[in-house]
Amino acid sequence: MGTYDDVLFAGEETSATESVSPEFNPEEYQEQKQQERDFVYGMIDKATLNLVDPNKLKEYLDIQARFNLYRPGNVLLIQAQLTEAALVRSLVLGYEPKEKPDDRFYDVMRQLSAIGNSMNQIARKANALGFIDAWEYEHQAKLLQQFQLEDRRYFILPSRVK
Repeated sequence: MGTYDDVLFAGEETSATESVSPEFNPEEYQEQKQQERDFVYGMIDKATLNLVDPNKLKEYLDIQARFNLYRPGNVLLIQAQLTEAALVRSLVLGYEPKEKPDDRFYDVMRQLSAIGNSMNQIARKANALGFIDAWEYEHQAKLLQQFQLEDRRYFILPSRVK
């Protein structure tokens, strides 16, 4: 009985000079990445030109308010890719977008950040001493992630319309 290759590639001639994977070509890769960058920057330029429309400017500012930690270029890319159809689709599926969170949300996020910094300090100390209470650290990390997810669900993520 033959091998699987005999069955799968019956009738096909394979040459020994044919390589399985093409060789990496740095120039081609650099060119490909440059084309990708040019495409993205072109999207940003086009989205920027659309901001002369007051409705597009308001939409941009709304998105920037929701993604306040993002750079303006990234927000323009989000705006360019988020269509009204996506918003309508989420409404049709029974999701209601939430308004921009109030100051309580940002207070909670700052507290979470402080907790994360404390955990980082624990890790640094453990690294310096050469030991760590792994169970306690993992337990605290899971609590932190759970707390953060619950806050995002409450403040940001769209909720089902009842």
